[in-house]
Amino acid sequence: MTEPTPPSLTLKQLLIVHRHGERVPVRHVERIHQPGSHAFNLLWNQCSVPPFITALHEFRQSFEPALPQSAFGFLSRFAHAPHYPPIIGELKILQGDRDELPPYLFSRSSRLQLDKKTKDCNLCHPGQLTDKGKQTLLTLGNSIREKYTDSLHFLPSILTPHFTTHNLYVRSTGYIRTIESVQYLLGGLFPFQTRELGQQVTIHVKADENMYIDFKCKKLMDLVEPFKRAAHDRYKDAMEKLMTELTAKFPEEPKENKDGMVDMSTPGSFIKPSAQKQEKFSIQQIDAFYDTFKAMKAASLPLPKGVTDQDVESLGKIFMEYFLGGFVDASYSPQQGSEVKRLFTGRFVGDLLDVLKTRVEKPLNDPYGIKLALFSGHDTTIGPLLVGLGLFNGERREWPMFGANVTFELFEDVKAGKVAPAAADDRHFVRVRYNGVAQKLDFCQARGSHFVGDPTLCTYKAFNDAMKLIVPQDYCAECKL
Repeated sequence: MTEPTPPSLTLKQLLIVHRHGERVPVRHVERIHQPGSHAFNLLWNQCSVPPFITALHEFRQSFEPALPQSAFGFLSRFAHAPHYPPIIGELKILQGDRDELPPYLFSRSSRLQLDKKTKDCNLCHPGQLTDKGKQTLLTLGNSIREKYTDSLHFLPSILTPHFTTHNLYVRSTGYIRTIESVQYLLGGLFPFQTRELGQQVTIHVKADENMYIDFKCKKLMDLVEPFKRAAHDRYKDAMEKLMTELTAKFPEEPKENKDGMVDMSTPGSFIKPSAQKQEKFSIQQIDAFYDTFKAMKAASLPLPKGVTDQDVESLGKIFMEYFLGGFVDASYSPQQGSEVKRLFTGRFVGDLLDVLKTRVEKPLNDPYGIKLALFSGHDTTIGPLLVGLGLFNGERREWPMFGANVTFELFEDVKAGKVAPAAADDRHFVRVRYNGVAQKLDFCQARGSHFVGDPTLCTYKAFNDAMKLIVPQDYCAECKL
């Protein structure tokens, strides 16, 4: 959807935050699918398209011999991907030592366990991007090209060394599915014929990532707890009824990891069972079913016998409210909403504001500075960001779909500078889109807070002032009880 932009405004910068594409479940739940069964093969054999894996091979070299070769064994069959020439060849670690990187960047025991059970070369590893997921991001990249290159002529049609060095910034969480997702997005944005063979783009990975919820922030968890309990109480009866039916159909209990941590499908959410209140069904049990069923629906696969689309829809609503509902409700609290937002998503919002500021401070015709910034994350990146923007409400109070994206468009009013000298804050405007649709932000609706005649175009000052309120000044100190 394209809204007409006032002729005096010129697009100056584009920030895109996206969720990864469709994937298989993050773990194999044998109570639902036995290895070797027809249903197992349909779900897990969705990874025949070679990935853009060069980045991980390059990164792997920098760790050897510190890490054993076996940690990267699952990459060996993807050493060459002739049909998909890689455009990312380097991973750069930001704000931390590479030794601090979490182990999920490399391998998990579940991958090795599945490898032992099947020799199928199309087998997906837990959490891996499927062929459909790759296509989803390739299509997103194509749509970005159609709008911002072919229509608006903002992005270059050819990927030049100058653009990759000075105008492009790419960041991903340290998960293979997010790294691959942004690679495929770039593949759609700059198709093979628009770039030199072997041309590389740097992808940045932060050792101390803030693109998903920090469950170790004690103050945040304390603030959210009463809202979380209320959300649980609202859905307890529906949850117990549905989960009782599902566990009767699939009676085997899921196994915990050997370190006692329960690996959830949402990044950052590793929870010790002993730390939870004893309920009839844990959120991990809900997640085990929902993560598998939503992966099947995403792949257009038939659900297990006795499981209906309505069951999955209800389970999704229950999981969203159990996992995220407390955070959302707390963020709208008049007493503590701002504090919750600061600890929930404020650090990442601060990173986005920093990128916007670098372009606001540069002249429109300056050939240097970031024009396009891509952030590849998860549902727990998009959801909290929408909460911070005040957009996770009404019909939008639902789990972000695969490939969901939030776009920030920065404009400069060239006419304002010509008629009379104007401060940078007064010449710039920000428009936010969710999945391509322009949004009206509550804090930009007052007179003088948006471009006359278009309430989706916030003044940069109104946008920046509002969002800075949820950026923590000292996150570690604010997280303490």
